[in-house]
Amino acid sequence: MEITLNEILRRVTDSTAASITNNAPTRQRFCFPIDTDTAASLLSTAYLVEVEARKRQLQASTELSHQIAAVAKWLTTPTLKPSLLLYGGQPGTGKTTTVKAVIRMAKQLQNSFGPAGIDRQQQQLKRCLTPAERREFESRESAIIVPKYYTALELTQIAREDRQRFNSITESRFIAVDDMGTEPIRVNEYGNEILPLVEVISRRYDKQLPTIITTNLNLKTLCCIVDNSGNSREMYGARIVDRLREMCETIAYNSGVSYRV
Repeated sequence: MEITLNEILRRVTDSTAASITNNAPTRQRFCFPIDTDTAASLLSTAYLVEVEARKRQLQASTELSHQIAAVAKWLTTPTLKPSLLLYGGQPGTGKTTTVKAVIRMAKQLQNSFGPAGIDRQQQQLKRCLTPAERREFESRESAIIVPKYYTALELTQIAREDRQRFNSITESRFIAVDDMGTEPIRVNEYGNEILPLVEVISRRYDKQLPTIITTNLNLKTLCCIVDNSGNSREMYGARIVDRLREMCETIAYNSGVSYRV
Protein backbone atom coordinates (compact mmCIF):
# COMPACT_ATOMS: atom_id res chain seq x y z
CA MET A 1 0.00 0.00 0.00
CA GLU A 2 1.35 3.34 -0.99
CA ILE A 3 1.61 6.02 1.66
CA THR A 4 1.31 9.60 0.54
CA LEU A 5 3.43 12.42 1.88
CA ASN A 6 0.38 13.90 3.59
CA GLU A 7 -0.28 10.60 5.37
CA ILE A 8 3.31 10.46 6.62
CA LEU A 9 3.10 14.04 7.84
CA ARG A 10 -0.21 13.36 9.60
CA ARG A 11 1.25 10.34 11.42
CA VAL A 12 4.33 12.32 12.48
CA THR A 13 2.13 15.15 13.70
CA ASP A 14 -0.14 12.79 15.66
CA SER A 15 2.88 11.11 17.21
CA THR A 16 4.37 14.47 18.17
CA ALA A 17 1.08 15.62 19.73
CA ALA A 18 0.88 12.41 21.79
CA SER A 19 4.48 12.85 22.91
CA ILE A 20 3.82 16.43 24.00
CA THR A 21 0.79 15.32 25.99
CA ASN A 22 2.55 12.36 27.62
CA ASN A 23 5.55 14.46 28.62
CA ALA A 24 3.57 17.40 29.98
CA PRO A 25 4.82 18.52 33.40
CA THR A 26 2.61 17.38 36.26
CA ARG A 27 2.17 20.04 38.92
CA GLN A 28 0.11 18.64 41.74
CA ARG A 29 -1.18 21.41 43.94
CA PHE A 30 -0.56 21.00 47.66
CA CYS A 31 -3.59 20.14 49.79
CA PHE A 32 -3.89 19.63 53.53
CA PRO A 33 -5.18 16.08 54.15
CA ILE A 34 -8.26 17.12 56.14
CA ASP A 35 -11.76 18.17 55.12
CA THR A 36 -12.68 21.81 54.72
CA ASP A 37 -14.97 21.98 57.77
CA THR A 38 -12.25 20.55 60.02
CA ALA A 39 -9.73 23.00 58.57
CA ALA A 40 -12.12 25.91 59.22
CA SER A 41 -12.58 24.80 62.83
CA LEU A 42 -8.83 24.42 63.41
CA LEU A 43 -8.11 27.73 61.67
CA SER A 44 -10.71 29.51 63.82
CA THR A 45 -9.04 28.14 66.95
CA ALA A 46 -5.59 29.18 65.71
CA TYR A 47 -6.93 32.65 64.85
CA LEU A 48 -8.33 33.02 68.37
CA VAL A 49 -4.99 32.00 69.88
CA GLU A 50 -3.16 34.56 67.72
CA VAL A 51 -5.51 37.32 68.89
CA GLU A 52 -5.29 36.34 72.56
CA ALA A 53 -1.48 36.11 72.35
CA ARG A 54 -1.53 39.89 71.74
CA LYS A 55 -3.72 40.38 74.85
CA ARG A 56 -6.68 41.27 72.67
CA GLN A 57 -10.23 39.96 72.55
CA LEU A 58 -11.53 38.37 69.37
CA GLN A 59 -14.20 40.43 67.64
CA ALA A 60 -16.27 37.79 65.90
CA SER A 61 -18.15 38.78 62.76
CA THR A 62 -19.89 37.21 59.80
CA GLU A 63 -17.22 38.63 57.51
CA LEU A 64 -14.43 37.02 59.54
CA SER A 65 -16.24 33.66 59.50
CA HIS A 66 -16.56 33.85 55.71
CA GLN A 67 -12.88 34.76 55.34
CA ILE A 68 -11.74 31.85 57.52
CA ALA A 69 -14.02 29.47 55.62
CA ALA A 70 -12.59 30.69 52.30
CA VAL A 71 -8.99 30.21 53.48
CA ALA A 72 -9.86 26.73 54.81
CA LYS A 73 -11.37 25.83 51.43
CA TRP A 74 -8.19 26.97 49.66
CA LEU A 75 -6.02 24.90 52.00
CA THR A 76 -8.01 21.72 51.41
CA THR A 77 -9.19 21.88 47.78
CA PRO A 78 -6.60 20.68 45.23
CA THR A 79 -8.52 22.06 42.23
CA LEU A 80 -8.19 25.69 43.33
CA LYS A 81 -5.45 28.08 42.21
CA PRO A 82 -2.01 27.47 43.75
CA SER A 83 -1.75 30.78 45.60
CA LEU A 84 -3.88 33.02 47.77
CA LEU A 85 -4.20 36.83 47.88
CA LEU A 86 -5.71 38.52 50.95
CA TYR A 87 -6.28 42.11 49.90
CA GLY A 88 -7.96 45.41 50.57
CA GLY A 89 -9.28 47.23 53.57
CA GLN A 90 -7.06 49.12 55.93
CA PRO A 91 -4.35 47.96 58.34
CA GLY A 92 -5.73 45.96 61.24
CA THR A 93 -8.49 44.06 59.44
CA GLY A 94 -7.01 40.62 60.14
CA LYS A 95 -4.94 39.67 57.10
CA THR A 96 -1.68 39.14 58.99
CA THR A 97 -3.51 37.35 61.80
CA THR A 98 -5.04 35.01 59.23
CA VAL A 99 -1.61 34.18 57.80
CA LYS A 100 -0.14 33.53 61.24
CA ALA A 101 -3.14 31.36 62.10
CA VAL A 102 -2.49 29.27 58.98
CA ILE A 103 1.13 28.84 60.05
CA ARG A 104 0.14 27.89 63.61
CA MET A 105 -2.42 25.37 62.35
CA ALA A 106 0.04 23.87 59.85
CA LYS A 107 2.70 23.42 62.53
CA GLN A 108 0.27 21.63 64.82
CA LEU A 109 -0.99 19.42 62.00
CA GLN A 110 2.58 18.55 61.10
CA ASN A 111 3.29 17.60 64.71
CA SER A 112 0.08 15.56 64.94
CA PHE A 113 0.63 13.63 61.71
CA GLY A 114 4.39 13.26 62.05
CA PRO A 115 6.26 10.82 64.31
CA ALA A 116 6.95 13.52 66.92
CA GLY A 117 3.26 13.96 67.54
CA ILE A 118 2.16 10.33 67.49
CA ASP A 119 2.00 8.67 70.92
CA ARG A 120 2.85 5.05 71.63
CA GLN A 121 -0.71 3.83 71.19
CA GLN A 122 -1.04 5.58 67.85
CA GLN A 123 2.29 4.08 66.73
CA GLN A 124 0.92 0.63 67.53
CA LEU A 125 -2.25 1.34 65.59
CA LYS A 126 -0.18 2.57 62.65
CA ARG A 127 1.76 -0.71 62.63
CA CYS A 128 -1.56 -2.54 62.23
CA LEU A 129 -2.29 -0.80 58.95
CA THR A 130 -1.99 -2.66 55.68
CA PRO A 131 0.91 -1.58 53.44
CA ALA A 132 -1.52 0.37 51.26
CA GLU A 133 -3.08 2.11 54.27
CA ARG A 134 0.33 2.93 55.66
CA ARG A 135 1.39 4.50 52.35
CA GLU A 136 -1.82 6.54 52.39
CA PHE A 137 -1.13 7.74 55.95
CA GLU A 138 2.47 8.60 55.12
CA SER A 139 1.36 10.55 52.06
CA ARG A 140 -0.82 12.59 54.39
CA GLU A 141 2.16 13.15 56.69
CA SER A 142 4.18 14.61 53.83
CA ALA A 143 1.25 16.74 52.63
CA ILE A 144 1.50 19.11 55.59
CA ILE A 145 3.69 22.02 54.51
CA VAL A 146 4.31 24.91 56.90
CA PRO A 147 4.62 28.22 55.04
CA LYS A 148 7.71 30.32 55.74
CA TYR A 149 6.71 33.83 56.77
CA TYR A 150 8.34 37.01 55.44
CA THR A 151 7.24 40.61 55.27
CA ALA A 152 7.61 42.31 51.89
CA LEU A 153 10.10 44.73 53.45
CA GLU A 154 12.15 41.83 54.83
CA LEU A 155 12.31 40.15 51.41
CA THR A 156 13.46 43.42 49.87
CA GLN A 157 16.27 43.71 52.40
CA ILE A 158 17.31 40.08 51.86
CA ALA A 159 17.38 40.60 48.07
CA ARG A 160 19.72 43.55 48.51
CA GLU A 161 22.03 41.95 51.08
CA ASP A 162 22.05 38.20 50.43
CA ARG A 163 21.21 37.20 46.87
CA GLN A 164 21.77 33.49 47.46
CA ARG A 165 19.33 33.41 50.36
CA PHE A 166 16.79 35.44 48.39
CA ASN A 167 16.97 33.01 45.46
CA SER A 168 16.47 30.10 47.88
CA ILE A 169 13.39 31.75 49.37
CA THR A 170 11.81 32.27 45.95
CA GLU A 171 12.14 28.50 45.36
CA SER A 172 10.76 27.46 48.78
CA ARG A 173 7.86 24.99 48.77
CA PHE A 174 5.43 27.36 50.49
CA ILE A 175 5.88 30.97 51.61
CA ALA A 176 3.76 33.79 52.99
CA VAL A 177 4.54 37.36 51.94
CA ASP A 178 2.97 39.91 54.27
CA ASP A 179 2.20 43.59 53.57
CA MET A 180 2.99 43.73 49.85
CA GLY A 181 3.06 47.38 48.83
CA THR A 182 4.72 48.71 51.97
CA GLU A 183 8.26 47.98 50.77
CA PRO A 184 10.38 50.02 48.33
CA ILE A 185 9.50 48.41 45.01
CA ARG A 186 12.83 49.24 43.37
CA VAL A 187 16.12 48.90 45.24
CA ASN A 188 19.77 48.99 44.27
CA GLU A 189 21.88 45.85 44.47
CA TYR A 190 25.53 46.74 43.91
CA GLY A 191 24.53 49.51 41.52
CA ASN A 192 21.86 47.51 39.68
CA GLU A 193 18.17 48.30 40.11
CA ILE A 194 16.12 45.25 41.11
CA LEU A 195 12.42 44.68 41.85
CA PRO A 196 12.40 41.97 44.55
CA LEU A 197 8.64 41.39 44.88
CA VAL A 198 8.25 41.28 41.11
CA GLU A 199 10.94 38.58 41.03
CA VAL A 200 9.24 36.61 43.82
CA ILE A 201 5.85 36.63 42.11
CA SER A 202 7.28 35.87 38.66
CA ARG A 203 9.31 32.88 39.83
CA ARG A 204 6.51 31.41 41.91
CA TYR A 205 4.07 31.95 39.07
CA ASP A 206 6.37 30.09 36.67
CA LYS A 207 6.73 27.11 39.03
CA GLN A 208 3.16 27.25 40.38
CA LEU A 209 4.44 27.28 43.96
CA PRO A 210 1.92 27.95 46.75
CA THR A 211 2.16 31.48 48.12
CA ILE A 212 -0.01 33.51 50.48
CA ILE A 213 0.22 37.25 49.86
CA THR A 214 -1.36 40.01 51.93
CA THR A 215 -1.74 43.64 50.90
CA ASN A 216 -3.83 46.63 51.89
CA LEU A 217 -4.09 47.49 48.19
CA ASN A 218 -6.45 46.05 45.59
CA LEU A 219 -5.58 44.69 42.16
CA LYS A 220 -6.11 48.08 40.52
CA THR A 221 -3.80 49.95 42.88
CA LEU A 222 -1.24 47.14 42.81
CA CYS A 223 -0.88 48.01 39.13
CA CYS A 224 -0.60 51.77 39.58
CA ILE A 225 -1.49 54.26 42.27
CA VAL A 226 -2.67 57.87 42.21
CA ASP A 227 -0.78 60.20 44.54
CA ASN A 228 -2.19 63.18 46.42
CA SER A 229 -1.51 65.44 43.43
CA GLY A 230 -3.65 63.28 41.16
CA ASN A 231 -0.67 61.88 39.28
CA SER A 232 -0.63 58.18 38.45
CA ARG A 233 2.56 56.19 39.03
CA GLU A 234 3.27 52.55 38.39
CA MET A 235 3.41 50.17 41.34
CA TYR A 236 4.08 46.61 40.13
CA GLY A 237 2.64 47.02 36.65
CA ALA A 238 -0.05 45.29 34.59
CA ARG A 239 2.10 42.23 33.86
CA ILE A 240 2.53 41.29 37.52
CA VAL A 241 -1.08 42.06 38.39
CA ASP A 242 -2.19 39.84 35.52
CA ARG A 243 -0.07 37.02 36.94
CA LEU A 244 -1.54 37.56 40.39
CA ARG A 245 -5.02 37.24 38.90
CA GLU A 246 -4.11 33.94 37.26
CA MET A 247 -2.19 32.36 40.15
CA CYS A 248 -4.24 33.52 43.15
CA GLU A 249 -7.58 32.86 44.69
CA THR A 250 -8.60 36.21 46.18
CA ILE A 251 -10.26 37.05 49.49
CA ALA A 252 -11.30 40.64 50.19
CA TYR A 253 -10.82 42.27 53.59
CA ASN A 254 -12.94 45.32 53.02
CA SER A 255 -14.02 46.09 56.56
CA GLY A 256 -13.43 49.71 57.42
CA VAL A 257 -12.88 48.82 61.08
CA SER A 258 -9.45 48.08 62.50
CA TYR A 259 -9.35 45.32 65.10
CA ARG A 260 -6.34 47.06 66.65
CA VAL A 261 -8.41 50.04 67.83
